[in-house]
Amino acid sequence: MRGWLLVGLLGLLSATSVQAQSAHLTGTVRDSVSREPLPGASVVLIGTGLGAATDRSGQFSLSPVPSGAYTVRVSFVGYAARTQAVTLGADGSLVLSVALPPVALQTAEVVTTGTRTARSLADSPVRVELIPTEDIEEALAVRPSNATELFMEQPGVHLQSSSAATGALNLRIQGIAGRYTQFLLDGVPNLTGLSAGFALTQIPPLNLRQVEVVKGAGSALYGADAIAGVVNFLTKDPTPTPSLTALVNGTSRGGYDGAAFASATHGPLGATLLAARDGACRADVDGDHFAD
Repeated sequence: MRGWLLVGLLGLLSATSVQAQSAHLTGTVRDSVSREPLPGASVVLIGTGLGAATDRSGQFSLSPVPSGAYTVRVSFVGYAARTQAVTLGADGSLVLSVALPPVALQTAEVVTTGTRTARSLADSPVRVELIPTEDIEEALAVRPSNATELFMEQPGVHLQSSSAATGALNLRIQGIAGRYTQFLLDGVPNLTGLSAGFALTQIPPLNLRQVEVVKGAGSALYGADAIAGVVNFLTKDPTPTPSLTALVNGTSRGGYDGAAFASATHGPLGATLLAARDGACRADVDGDHFAD
């Protein structure tokens, strides 16, 4: 009986000794720039199974922690992780103040559709093809007065003349009549009805930064004109550095076209200016007394 009592006393003394050698680690995690607290940041003692997450005020608490030397690692999404060596004394506490610097993250390319939700281009339920700035600049060297050159090499897209006298064109997507293709300018359907036939011939690509071609029915989002698909012309945004771009093109038959684009910002205000003109001289190439 005395042996069991002695073992119990030794166990109690051992537990009391371990508890007396434990410490408390608390602190706050903040943004190094704005000094705002970071809720949900991860705080881990490397090499142990101890860790915690900060609360709404950016505070954390680890208790009890056996006394000794440790390395604390603090991390948060969008911020550079920090490590710090700490020493916890027996029956003591330590308060840390950690500031994490924000870092830029490289994310996957996303495309915004009419549902106003961002999703990966590969996960889009409809087929979307992008005409980037590089392709637009190449098309400018060939035909600066209109946007028809942008669609010459696009699969599933065909340009069809709708009026030989006026030069109007229709854009057929996947073989469907051109009147069922909706044209958007920065997401706004400014080119509809009869004006859609002149959209490609009247839009100089000098102010375009990207063109989105959505192949497939989009009438639920864009109306009856979008049964075949949607073409969205995205224009350039003004930059703090003023820019001016001009192109002039001429032909041996007396035809000419030119365009100029200027943009600049002043404080919170920005402005862009686009001017274009094209024309041709009367010429009777085949000698039938009619102008060609």
